[in-house]
Amino acid sequence: MNNEKIKKIINSEIAPPELAGKIIARVHTLQKRRIFWGTIMLSSLTVGSLGSVIYAGSYFVKMTVKTGFSQYISLLFSDGATLMSSWKEFLSLLAESIPLMEIILVLVATGIFVWLLSQIIEKKKAVHYALNY
Repeated sequence: MNNEKIKKIINSEIAPPELAGKIIARVHTLQKRRIFWGTIMLSSLTVGSLGSVIYAGSYFVKMTVKTGFSQYISLLFSDGATLMSSWKEFLSLLAESIPLMEIILVLVATGIFVWLLSQIIEKKKAVHYALNY
């Protein structure tokens, strides 16, 4: 059916007057259902994303120990006088031992988690609006 036929049917006297109320109630029910399932999906994705943040963080800690990055950082804070004499070598060793891929992994996982959390907050506002109006 094209739009002109639909407008004619709605504007005609053929449709019963209580039909508009039923249509609005059905649309409202469908909106509530869509918001509910959207919230369920976002919540499960957020929990999974939190798991990936925890996994990426633990992997980052393992790699900092494996590459020696944590030892270089502890040396930086413990013995400043020795580092001043050989700071060029220290900086090159520090740059070589940075677990860059793990840092990127942690940042991406954290970014996805924060984005999903913000989406849940927006969805909560929509749920509150749909239930109260």
